[in-house]
Amino acid sequence: MEMSSSDKVGTKDLIRRCEFVRVIIQSLYSLGYWKSASLLEEESRIMLQSPEISLFQSQILEGKWDESIATLDCIRELSPEARNSAVFLILQQKFWEYLDRNDTSEALVILRGRMSQLGVDKGKLHMLACCLISRSKREEIGRKLKGGDDSRRKLLNELRLIIPPSIMIPEGRLEHLVELALLLQHERCIYHNSPKDSISLYSDHHCGPDQIPTQTLQ
Repeated sequence: MEMSSSDKVGTKDLIRRCEFVRVIIQSLYSLGYWKSASLLEEESRIMLQSPEISLFQSQILEGKWDESIATLDCIRELSPEARNSAVFLILQQKFWEYLDRNDTSEALVILRGRMSQLGVDKGKLHMLACCLISRSKREEIGRKLKGGDDSRRKLLNELRLIIPPSIMIPEGRLEHLVELALLLQHERCIYHNSPKDSISLYSDHHCGPDQIPTQTLQ
């Protein structure tokens, strides 16, 4: 089904209005402009994400692992493979948090339970099992997998790589697109001879031949 002109923005008919508004809303929220983002959602009647995804994100950040998996199971657009990969990451986080509390018995229950039934790489399960036995192994692997204190937010970012972007937009999407455009202008600038911070959003970047040095310093 073809989109009408009102469903597109820009002069090239390349940008879907709904997607454009959603990434703007996401950027407003990330910049702390919560009221503006909420008003834009209300005025445009375009939501950043579904109530299920909002609930899912809050459950992850609050450590409500079983509830988050139940919410994930309600998202129909997920393929079985993506669902299993996401559930594995959630259970892995739950596993690590039990280990951090030195509750190895509960961690073992998680490992032997649904994690082993997901059909993921058995090498990963073996690696996690080693962490139950060896504290040094636990610290070594934990540093690599958890990536610092804010591990739940890191988990959310990893889940965004699995869940389709139409459902859960990658973090900082608008900023990423703008940076790509600026870098492309930088790369296409034949006579480029200016610092990166001189590039502005207000105009296309272009260095003229007059900016090429004509003298060398001794």
